[in-house]
Amino acid sequence: MTFTRQHLVRRDRESPEWIHKFNRRVIGETPHTDDKFFADGEPLGTQVTPAGTVTWTKQDDRLYVNAINQAANDAAAMLYALTPSSSPVTMDTAIQRLGNSASFPGMGILLTDGTTTTSNGVIVFVYQDVECDVWSGTITAMTTSLGNTAIGQGNRTMSGHHYLRLIWDSSNTFRAGFSKDGENWNYNADDSVTLTPTHYGVFGTAWGGGTVAGSGAFEYLRVADSDLSA
Repeated sequence: MTFTRQHLVRRDRESPEWIHKFNRRVIGETPHTDDKFFADGEPLGTQVTPAGTVTWTKQDDRLYVNAINQAANDAAAMLYALTPSSSPVTMDTAIQRLGNSASFPGMGILLTDGTTTTSNGVIVFVYQDVECDVWSGTITAMTTSLGNTAIGQGNRTMSGHHYLRLIWDSSNTFRAGFSKDGENWNYNADDSVTLTPTHYGVFGTAWGGGTVAGSGAFEYLRVADSDLSA
């Protein structure tokens, strides 16, 4: 299975059977097929904004987010109903942060048990552009840090694409992964979180950085009914 995106070509070694395919690009295929992030695809999902202001924009084969004035531990999300409804489930994305920052903004993916600010969830995101973090809590209070992985950026400036993966492996067991090329993945240890996900999606956050925005682009978001780390 070959995925082709603007400025990005990837051959997926696992050849997963993706259930939802966002921004899928197969060579020779009509653009925007199976694409939730564009006007000629399905509409955007449910927006959950715990604080501040968030702008979501479909443009240039990407979904852009600009999130400002969120408090630390807030995750301003765009959510979709999760199918399948039982584990194992793998979701992954490619992101590109825009600009530089000396503060704490981030963007990533999440699984939740609802679409309100008090819904419980697990998130994995690029934080400050220097590490990949995993947290749990509610959309308005992701207060439990489950671990992080240094991504070698070091200067809080995003260059190229960074790939994130979140796996609902089994009942109350989750695993986060990070990759620089979309093929070679580094996984955190399994995390135990009492959560039965009903929704999945993407988010941006200023994470207490005020008007320093959590902004950037999601290249795609995909969901598979298997554990792709196995």
